[in-house]
Amino acid sequence: MLPAVAAAAVSCFVYFTTLSMSAGWHDSAELALVAWQLGASHAPGSPLHSLFGHFMTQFYAEPFRGTTLLSALTASASAGVLVLLIND
Repeated sequence: MLPAVAAAAVSCFVYFTTLSMSAGWHDSAELALVAWQLGASHAPGSPLHSLFGHFMTQFYAEPFRGTTLLSALTASASAGVLVLLIND
């Protein structure tokens, strides 16, 4: 369990230190807008990202900040899960 937590912590640190301070012009902006409005994006869509992103956008004035933070957290968690799967 310790290697998985370490991998998640290291990747979380790297993601948080390199987060973008502005919204991009393509998918990142679209996904932030969809999460804020609870709308639908282009096919195939991303319903979980939209629902979790909508929750995260409630804490920030700009919707992209919440969705960027959500992406960093989920990517870090997936790094930890990957280490768990590899070590098992």
